[in-house]
Amino acid sequence: GYGAWAALYREYSKHAPSRGLQLLQACLNPTQARREDKIEEDVLGWEEKLKRYREISGEEAINSQGKLALLLRMLPPQLTSTLTLQLKPDAGYVEVREAIRVYLLKRQLWKDTTSSMGCSFKGIHCCKPWHHHDSKRCLMGCYR
Repeated sequence: GYGAWAALYREYSKHAPSRGLQLLQACLNPTQARREDKIEEDVLGWEEKLKRYREISGEEAINSQGKLALLLRMLPPQLTSTLTLQLKPDAGYVEVREAIRVYLLKRQLWKDTTSSMGCSFKGIHCCKPWHHHDSKRCLMGCYR
């Protein structure tokens, strides 16, 4: 009776120390996104964990610089490199998060545009819709 209730309460209570510790560990060890189409979902899930930890403990899991470092660690390496080169040295978490969002929107727009114009065939760009065949003149970044 009471022992079972107490065990269940400790397991599922949001104020239980072990629950807070597990959540803190999840906040400090976010998984790295393997695919670009999952980045936004992974970042939102991680931010939700940070929010839940703050609600449970009454304090931030990590400071803003730590959040920024972990956010960059979550990204695929090529995106981290791209962002690192493009951002201001004093960019904060909010600026980097927005830069990621803009990057993903542009990538999706690019994919939608090239696929609707017939520019992509098995991942290789074709210049015919642009009426040129010289890859050096291609604004689309041909890989011929």
